[in-house]
Amino acid sequence: VTKDLMDDVAAVDVNDIFPYTTNTEGIRDYTETSPGPGGYNDSVAANPNSANRVRGLLPHDITRDYFFSLGRDIGFDSYNLDQVTIVRGPNSILAGLGSPAGIVNYSPQTASLGRNNNLVSFRFGSWGDQRAVLNSNYIIKDDVLAVRVAGAWSHRGFQQKPAKHSDRRLYGTVAYRPWAKTTIRARYEP
Repeated sequence: VTKDLMDDVAAVDVNDIFPYTTNTEGIRDYTETSPGPGGYNDSVAANPNSANRVRGLLPHDITRDYFFSLGRDIGFDSYNLDQVTIVRGPNSILAGLGSPAGIVNYSPQTASLGRNNNLVSFRFGSWGDQRAVLNSNYIIKDDVLAVRVAGAWSHRGFQQKPAKHSDRRLYGTVAYRPWAKTTIRARYEP
């Protein structure tokens, strides 16, 4: 799933991407429940990032650049992503990673030594939905040093009051090329 598709469909998280991919069910198509004391527990309310399934089996495993991450509990946001890759079935376990359901891998952007660019976006929606994104890449020294800073602020409202969800995220990355064939990259996301 490319950045262009995510921008075209206003996708923010994994459940916004799943309706556009095959063999995946997000919280809009599927409600995971599990038995618990006093009845069934609604897994969507507990953790919407993992209350979905791939290939009709289980929730997917989440990786960041193909390393397991805390993304299942925290979730990813499209404000700083280049792409999301969905690997289903046997392909996801060939290298020893993933469950039979699959892997959802996301790749955060890196600082680009090639050109400066800036993005500022605002989105408004029903029930008080608001979102602001800033993503800026700045070359400090041509082909040697670049910095990228990204941030997102969102306030998601719902039809049922007083339900709401607010989120703030920051991301920074640096690329440094001391020699022609060596590039050192660092990223930080609190």
